Amino acid sequence: GKFKANTLSLFTNTNSTTMNFLLTGANRGIGLEFSMQLLAAGHKLWATARNPDKANDLQELKKKYGDQLHIVKMDVADENSVKSAFNQIKTQNVLFDVILNNAGILERGENTVNDWDFDTFIQSVKANTFGPIYVSRTFLPLVKTPGGKIIAMSTRMSSIEDNGSGHLYSYRCSKCCLNMAFVNLSIELKDKDLEVFLLHPGNVATEMNPHGDKTVEEATKQLLHVIFHSTKDKHYGKLVSWDGSILPW
Repeated sequence: GKFKANTLSLFTNTNSTTMNFLLTGANRGIGLEFSMQLLAAGHKLWATARNPDKANDLQELKKKYGDQLHIVKMDVADENSVKSAFNQIKTQNVLFDVILNNAGILERGENTVNDWDFDTFIQSVKANTFGPIYVSRTFLPLVKTPGGKIIAMSTRMSSIEDNGSGHLYSYRCSKCCLNMAFVNLSIELKDKDLEVFLLHPGNVATEMNPHGDKTVEEATKQLLHVIFHSTKDKHYGKLVSWDGSILPW
């Protein structure tokens, strides 16, 4: 209702400009909440899902928001699927203010070194490391300059320095690989007028993480605040927490 829209305008630049977002993994968890909050704030959204026909929540949003929302078929772990989505979107003459790589997987059960499975690791690397790289490099020509932002959802669990609890071999290692890839990308793009950084959402209660200590709605508001207020000198090439602080590698 009215109240929700007002609180959102604190977090997004609703009063100034409508922005174009490309969001991967948009059909559940934090991705779906990003979709809802961005659309409610008046932004235009290209939301990807592997199976749009089965993405019921996105289809409901489409009924409500019409042309403000484009649902795009994409499997980030499959480069051909990413390229096909790009070819479809580039005909629409759109430039993106933000590319938000949110799609990812978390495989549970790998809590000891003997549990760690190579095939699970490869699947995790495809989705969590190469997925954001496929999307970022493919859609780079459609990112607005100056000021466009290429962002990937990482996690504090990717941090080597901060790892005090172990477990989750494939998830931690694939997200650690993502961090290195995004630092490389940030160095490669440093002379462009773009922002490139990684985000840590905090301990959020989702299907992936039932024991989280904050709601998806709360976490998404915090992340959007960071996204809209990030600056190149403070956040470029960094792993940025939900509160804007910089996390160690």
